[in-house]
Amino acid sequence: MKENHSLTTEFILVGFSDNPVLKILLFLLFSAIYLVTMVGNLGLVVLIYMERRLHTPMYIFLGNLALMDSCCSCAITPKMLENFICVDRRISLYECMIQFYFLCFAETADCFLLAVMAYDRYVAICNPLQYHTMMSKKLSIQMSIGTFIASNLHSIIQTSCLLRLNFCKSNHIDHFFCDILPLYRLSCTDPFINELMIYIFSMPIQVFTITTILVSYFCILLTIFKMKSKDGRGKAFSTCASHFLSVSIFYICLLTYIGPSKDGNKDIPVAVFYTIIIPLLNPFIYSLRNKEVLNTVKKVMKIYSKLKNFLLSHCNKRRRLRHILLIIAINCVNNFGLSREMRMDMTNHSSTMEFILVGFSDYPDLKTLLFLVFSVIYLVTMVGNLGLVVLIYMERRLHTPMYIFLSNLALMDSCCSCAITPKMLENFFSVDRRISFYECMAQSYFLCFAETADCFLLSAMAYDRYVAICNPLQYHTMMSKKLSIQMSIGTFIASNLHSMILVGCLLRLTFCKSARIDHFFCDVLPLYKLSCTDIFINELMIYIFSMPIQVFTITTVLVSYFCILFTIFKMKSRDGRRKAFSTCASHFLSVSIFYICIIMDSRPLEEGNKDLSVAVFYTIIIPLINPFIYSLRNKEVVTAIKRVINT
Repeated sequence: MKENHSLTTEFILVGFSDNPVLKILLFLLFSAIYLVTMVGNLGLVVLIYMERRLHTPMYIFLGNLALMDSCCSCAITPKMLENFICVDRRISLYECMIQFYFLCFAETADCFLLAVMAYDRYVAICNPLQYHTMMSKKLSIQMSIGTFIASNLHSIIQTSCLLRLNFCKSNHIDHFFCDILPLYRLSCTDPFINELMIYIFSMPIQVFTITTILVSYFCILLTIFKMKSKDGRGKAFSTCASHFLSVSIFYICLLTYIGPSKDGNKDIPVAVFYTIIIPLLNPFIYSLRNKEVLNTVKKVMKIYSKLKNFLLSHCNKRRRLRHILLIIAINCVNNFGLSREMRMDMTNHSSTMEFILVGFSDYPDLKTLLFLVFSVIYLVTMVGNLGLVVLIYMERRLHTPMYIFLSNLALMDSCCSCAITPKMLENFFSVDRRISFYECMAQSYFLCFAETADCFLLSAMAYDRYVAICNPLQYHTMMSKKLSIQMSIGTFIASNLHSMILVGCLLRLTFCKSARIDHFFCDVLPLYKLSCTDIFINELMIYIFSMPIQVFTITTVLVSYFCILFTIFKMKSRDGRRKAFSTCASHFLSVSIFYICIIMDSRPLEEGNKDLSVAVFYTIIIPLINPFIYSLRNKEVVTAIKRVINT
């Protein structure tokens, strides 16, 4: 079916009217709105950050809401403004997916934040005496982090589902940004799975957030009407009036926007209000009727006026203004030139949309044997790692920092194995060993995520062993269960960001040299060799992000084990030394194998190809070995296994 369609890699955003006079007016109007939106929202974020009096749950949520509104505006408005002036209103497939990702992320976060703010107002009005215990600053930060994680996962799921579609009907999007339903209409792939993901993930999010808001305000209204004092009612209404107004506007526009239209197209005025006007209104809704914010604004304005007078008295105003305008002009010229070069590259090359994984094709006689071996390895890996996760979850005695890290490590090992092995097994008996561009990027993302998380988790486990051996009396205070969970969450966030950055840089490349990847999975360096785009930025991102991660984690492991060995050699008791060695022997073995394979896998080879045997050990064998390393020599794990089997 794929061969019968010419797949679309660029879209044209139809957007607004082609009337030249109206286009100029709309450009000026939306430019002013964008400027005010960014200044208002980012100014509110800076204001809340600077003023300690505003470091309360309500304002923490408000700062995050302003940040998401600015993110939403940045995702849509600049491209829309560009299309008012440009003759061709094209947007590449990758830019379209990125725009949708950030829009989905911002709007999902808005839903969660508005629900959390409604709950905060409920606690403040209905349980004022318990407010500081029920809604602490720490809890509000944790809720905000949870909001961003959930929104990120939701947007990744929805964007990934869009990436599986093939667009061949037309390249005209009847909208001013890449929205999900107009893209469905251009797809020649059945969007059933995409619609299913919307019902599974998006609908429950909407139901949960709307229900939370309705229940919160129902309880608030009941409490207010029970009040006998008019002043009490007035204060209660003023406390939640701005939030209630913002929520009402947001969900009225959302429901109107989601609702079906007669002609099957989105109502553009409602979309404008939903994505552009609401981010403009929110800073004014929350600040103009808020005394604390107004007082802080006045204080900042006084400081600004003093600073301005100082600068004007010591600097030449005209000279400084000319210098700023000159820098802006140079940047605009450079950006224009860069975009033209990138477009010329895009048009001069026919980009590869499918790759062929060469893998083990050089050993045709061994393919049956290799298939059986890797099938057994995959089965044992998944049973061993997921079994270890379930065992640690079920056994309360194993709910300690070391085993929390170990369960997360097992989870990442199973993720790594799932990302690579199934496709490799399929290719042993497949006539064409093709993998689509999107599948290749997804494989790179999950592999990068799992391996980065492994690095962080192994370093966290090394630090845990250091505390256990070098500071045993302070272990429960220095390495609490809560801290280990926070470190695990931080690991997943950092790994996700790292993999998104590297895969995002891969998406900017155009592959036209060949479609053959000399590997059994989509690795970064083999993909670089197929690129006809300059990979300088990609290599720069590796040096900026990947290298510091490796240096930090390896240094943490080395310093931790240096201190551990130093402490062990100072022990006079042989039994004490044996116990200390047995405590960290399994982890030291796992770390040694992991980093030896990493160093060997990343070293340059004379032929320029990856050593497949090292890659197999690094990506397939290590996830197989780890559960046995940590369980066979561990009495607590062995005892827990026996207890589970007996029950």
